[in-house]
Amino acid sequence: MTIYNNFVLKLACLFLFLTLKPAFLFSQFLKKDLEFQISEIIKFDTSIEPEKTPGMEIAVIDRDSVWYITVGSKYKDKEEILKSNDVFEIGSVTKVLTSTLVDILAEKNIISRDSTINSYLPEEYRNPRMSQYLIKDLLNHSTQLPKRPLYFGRYEKDPQNPYEYYGDKELLEFYRDYIPDNEEFFVYSHTNYALLSYILERLLNADFGDIMEKYLFDPLDMHQSFVEFKERKKEVITIGYDRALKEVKPWIFNSFKGSESVKSTCEDLVKFIKANFDDYNTDLGVYMKDNFEQRNISFNDKLFISDGWNLLEVNDLIVATHTGKTSGHSAFIGFVRSTKTGVIVLSNSAFGSQDLGMLILRMINFNWKRNQ
Repeated sequence: MTIYNNFVLKLACLFLFLTLKPAFLFSQFLKKDLEFQISEIIKFDTSIEPEKTPGMEIAVIDRDSVWYITVGSKYKDKEEILKSNDVFEIGSVTKVLTSTLVDILAEKNIISRDSTINSYLPEEYRNPRMSQYLIKDLLNHSTQLPKRPLYFGRYEKDPQNPYEYYGDKELLEFYRDYIPDNEEFFVYSHTNYALLSYILERLLNADFGDIMEKYLFDPLDMHQSFVEFKERKKEVITIGYDRALKEVKPWIFNSFKGSESVKSTCEDLVKFIKANFDDYNTDLGVYMKDNFEQRNISFNDKLFISDGWNLLEVNDLIVATHTGKTSGHSAFIGFVRSTKTGVIVLSNSAFGSQDLGMLILRMINFNWKRNQ
């Protein structure tokens, strides 16, 4: 009986190996082809210079498949391969995480997208000239608030760390005294998302990083992502280089956490994108389906804003994207929900990856050989 059981077990293992091996080999073939295609795009379609951008970690999502591709090195002066779980600052890509968090909390009736901004602020900081603006106006950059508050530079003691000395008090005083000029409906604004994170902290009486962890990171198993620059995570952030190719420290946030503070990895951002495909047991796919119905005015008539995402139509496909940059890192995230394709590019350079992410996303949707 034992001999028979061993024989059956070996036969089952052999069958499994023969079944899986072709799929594994095909996946490896596709990865090699992707690496070649991406190198061709970098060489011929971008002006990325290796000496200015030491390394990039790229994730390509195509339905059920995910490939991680490394370009360059983790350090500018020595070779070390970047990994899919290396942590980067993602800058303004934080905004699409914050907008998703607001949608989750709105579904839980913790916040209302249709309530006024003033109603969520302490009475002494409410601005009567801004009384018509709602939470959803913050999400869609339609409040006329400037990119950063006026006189923000007075608090910029370290140009490489702009938000360390600008606190909530300064933010609220600026908002209280601000006079909208009524000239532009759309102004891309970090200030909008700074106010959102303050409002969430006040509503839940908790730190923004803890709120993000409870309602977004933990449900999606994004356990490598975080907001606060905690001592225990100090050494895990990938070294970044400024435009002079000098090593820079990660940003520290006294405010503006909802705008630019998240640190994350390719692996975690893949989970976030796939949740937007409704590939997880979450409500995110429902939120994004609703968001794609929105068409809020943006920079031009071909680009729209939908709860923080930039939406554009490319050959009848709706592409959702966002980019981010800090003093030493840059990030791109983009996806097409209808084809379940997505691209993430994280770079250890302020020069960044330019439009590489968008070019890869276009390639895998229109002229990659697996689609032929």
